[in-house]
Amino acid sequence: MEVPIETFIKDFVWARTGETVYTDLSTPSVVLIRDVKTCGSTALAALWLNILQHPNNYPVQRYPYRKLYQKNGSYKVVLTVDDVTLTVSMSLGSLKMKGEFILHWFQTNFLKVLDAYGRPWASPQPLDDKYSKLRKTWENLPSVKHSAVVVIENKTEVIDSKEDAVPENKEETNSENKEADTTEEKVEESSPQETDDLMDLKEALQNVNKERGSDEDIMKQIASLSDGCVQHGPEYIYILWKCLLEQWFKDADNRVYIVTPQLDVDRLKDIVQLVLNQRLTANLEALYVHHKCDLIQNIGDVKATVQKQYPSKDQVFIEYKIYSNIIYPLAEFQCKFIACIKKGKVCVLQTSANFHADHFVNESVDTVSFHRMSKDEFHQRFLKPILASQFLQVSEK
Repeated sequence: MEVPIETFIKDFVWARTGETVYTDLSTPSVVLIRDVKTCGSTALAALWLNILQHPNNYPVQRYPYRKLYQKNGSYKVVLTVDDVTLTVSMSLGSLKMKGEFILHWFQTNFLKVLDAYGRPWASPQPLDDKYSKLRKTWENLPSVKHSAVVVIENKTEVIDSKEDAVPENKEETNSENKEADTTEEKVEESSPQETDDLMDLKEALQNVNKERGSDEDIMKQIASLSDGCVQHGPEYIYILWKCLLEQWFKDADNRVYIVTPQLDVDRLKDIVQLVLNQRLTANLEALYVHHKCDLIQNIGDVKATVQKQYPSKDQVFIEYKIYSNIIYPLAEFQCKFIACIKKGKVCVLQTSANFHADHFVNESVDTVSFHRMSKDEFHQRFLKPILASQFLQVSEK
């Protein structure tokens, strides 16, 4: 059973790359995070480098990174801080953390590193020499040659360890063993009356129809959305879009994705307000948008305009809970959808309408459809093509 920090890391990585990772603690003095697949992941390697080299963590201007080239032409990026050696394998996409007191550093410092990655630029992580002092003190004690110390939550435990270096092929060996235990959760189709996702859609459609929609009409609309149809942008798709997001944000188990190339101030404010209204339960995993998202305005201008409309206490929440999850794919994309993941099942509302006044305010009709699928299908069919574009430049280097 996974501990909370391992679950957090798995969810954190999946939301940003679509890759599934596991945390391997089987080797003394080593914490290894890697993809469950044996083929490796360039996207994961890029993510780890972006996190480590973020201005809030260990920027390259201030910390000594090294490249270690291998015979096959691939290389690893190595950084040593706090008496901990961090190694990113560019071919495997793994992150290896090694040090005498690595478990304590992992539990107290690594989450801070991940958290700093999503915050506004501030100051780099401070260096901490307590681990090197502890190691030197321990090494000077008698009968220390065949033992190591692990300090966790003020408890000290002595465990057996080997003095030999961890072999580099340990990652490949562990991946083969772990992959056999990793299975994708299968989602069985159930009847429309029994599924929470269709209840959310029905609730949203009731708000769309208001006085003119009976239960029978709504069920017909659900069937129509499953096949795909053309609807009025401002009076149907926009209202359905907002109502579905509101329903999804009410459940703390939901993970919501929003994808649109164009986003104006009013639509970003809609998203911000919906999250603020459900701030205890709302989970916006990612918002994918073009950097230039509103005619001549870029996303930075749009974000600033929205943020200024809220008091300072809410501005901090908006920056941390919403803006830190905005992702700008490098490649051009024109897909528009919102999605919700819950317990391995995914609902997707897909439309040809941009989340912009051109489609949600001005007179317009657009296609719209509602789909249900497994988490793996969602990643392969919807997220993966967009996620791949984020790391296109990295893979070409």
